[in-house]
Amino acid sequence: MVRIPQTFPSEEAAISVIERIVAPLGRRIDRSQPLVDARLRDGSRVNAIIEPLAIKGPCITIRKFPVFRVSVEDLIRWHSITAPAVALLRACVLWRGNILISGGTGSGKTTLLNVLSGMVPVQERLVTIEDSAELRLQQDHVVSL
Repeated sequence: MVRIPQTFPSEEAAISVIERIVAPLGRRIDRSQPLVDARLRDGSRVNAIIEPLAIKGPCITIRKFPVFRVSVEDLIRWHSITAPAVALLRACVLWRGNILISGGTGSGKTTLLNVLSGMVPVQERLVTIEDSAELRLQQDHVVSL
């Protein structure tokens, strides 16, 4: 997560920028709909919130995703996971075990799911259900809802 040191000159200017970002996406933000979550054309996600939900003023967050595919080796090299943990997860995937992945925003849930999906045999069919579609699955048999 990177906080940008620049600020808007006023709350009205921030709201104006938010409106200009979400309007082409067919979305709107105002006091009756003070929260918007949408996908930009490049695949990035934008989330904006204004009063009355945002107590300290408007807030906009843009989530950019990496252009490269993260691998199991990357996770091990970054000390995000150990090789024995990878072996356990791979066994769970191959044996069709239930795996629950939870965590806070930006904690790596989607990254881990993308890595785990690479362990699914190619003859299997995957069905995904996402509120905001972020998974990047390469299998041929994927149904995204």
